[in-house]
Amino acid sequence: STKAGIMLEKIGIKAITLHGRTSKQSYSGYSNWELIKELKENITIPVIGNGDVDTVDKYHKIKNYTKCDGVMIGRGALGNPWIFKQIRDSINNNPIKELSIDDILHQCIKHLNLLVEDKSEKVALNLSKKHINYYLKGFKDSSKYRKKIMRCENVIEVETELKKMI
Repeated sequence: STKAGIMLEKIGIKAITLHGRTSKQSYSGYSNWELIKELKENITIPVIGNGDVDTVDKYHKIKNYTKCDGVMIGRGALGNPWIFKQIRDSINNNPIKELSIDDILHQCIKHLNLLVEDKSEKVALNLSKKHINYYLKGFKDSSKYRKKIMRCENVIEVETELKKMI
């Protein structure tokens, strides 16, 4: 990746985003931040690091370790859209708001309602189930609640199940 980065810089590319995971790895294994660090050390254009950043702590770790100019967050924002505000607050030395399950459930309902406004019932239902699975990971009895939501047949049922949890 360093050779390619040097060649890209020479032909006029203005910045490079590098994900430290191979396409063969797909979503398995861990991102190799060493590749990002090595690229940054060998080119002068901005390098944006990417891979396995799903917390404020990991944001700071990738920045400090690789010295990258920016960080791209993908899957780390699924079910955690407030990660960007938390990172900004951390950078600005502001307190980071810890979220309660109620905060997250209210966000699920808001997300569901936005999907309903913009999509068909079927698409909104399928997308809401996907996103709610991410929102509800890691909480006490979360698998029980996620299973209930997966069995819902329309968005009204999904919203009703979410409201029962609040």
